[in-house]
Amino acid sequence: AAKAEKSASMVAVDALRQRIAAEAELIVQETMPNKVAELTRLIEEEELFKFPDKDDVIGAVQYQPQAASKKRKLEEDNGVVEGGAMSHTSSLIKSDIVFECNQIVLQQQNILKREIQACLQMLSKVKIWI
Repeated sequence: AAKAEKSASMVAVDALRQRIAAEAELIVQETMPNKVAELTRLIEEEELFKFPDKDDVIGAVQYQPQAASKKRKLEEDNGVVEGGAMSHTSSLIKSDIVFECNQIVLQQQNILKREIQACLQMLSKVKIWI
């Protein structure tokens, strides 16, 4: 009985290996080359991915003075003096300058993010196969 269970599990494992191998070979031979051609065509031909003639696609820079955070105030009040200067705590200091998002770049990111996620899923299957 134990031999029959082991044999059945080996058959299931072999079937799984064959299915993964077939999927991975299809990805390597057809799907990925088609995806590369599709993305190349998208980047070269799609108007969204062409560089603009002007640099005015980014909105104006805005200055918004902000009150220092509690952590920043504490650091400024209790600053450690090293060689006559306050220690650098760049991770706590925020800029008062706000840049408006470039909508074109955001649209490009949304398109490419979906494509990259799909490619990563395909590569995961190939990795399992290998």
